[in-house]
Amino acid sequence: MLRNALVAASRSSTLEHLVSNSPLSRAVVRRFVAGTGTHEAIEAIKALKDKGIYSTADRLGEDTKDRAAAQATVDAYIELLRAIGVAGLSEWAEVSVKLTQLGLDIDPEAAYRH
Repeated sequence: MLRNALVAASRSSTLEHLVSNSPLSRAVVRRFVAGTGTHEAIEAIKALKDKGIYSTADRLGEDTKDRAAAQATVDAYIELLRAIGVAGLSEWAEVSVKLTQLGLDIDPEAAYRH
């Protein structure tokens, strides 16, 4: 039951804005969320590499409810993986992929192809 509430909360853009910008939670969010796009992720990975720290990056979110959202996730991961390679960070970073973001609950075969 708590998981369902947290997943529902994660889909709220209003709640995301509130948590990301609240003085009470901003420091915690920034510690674990490097940013909202590929460029910010690459900059964070570079900064950690400079400290000798390996990184794992993922796209925030949980289960995908439609094929377009699953494809958007696939596209975002491809963009991120390419950027990691171009930046020469392949040995310093990996990605974590949630199969439900790739459409596992919608179409397992499509998720496999993704």
